[in-house]
Amino acid sequence: MPNPTLIVTQEPGLIELKGGRIMMFIRANQGFQAMNFSVDQGKTWSLAQNTTIHSLVSPASS
Repeated sequence: MPNPTLIVTQEPGLIELKGGRIMMFIRANQGFQAMNFSVDQGKTWSLAQNTTIHSLVSPASS
């Protein structure tokens, strides 16, 4: 996954969306969960972006 920042990302989770896109939600250390998307079955990914889901370096799922 592209990550040109110093944000530490870990423990990703994947969700297949309608239309075949894949969304990755990612535990991160910047105070919010991050997410990014793939349109080619996970071969390439968009840059990660912050969500509005607050996170204290906690996983989004268990």
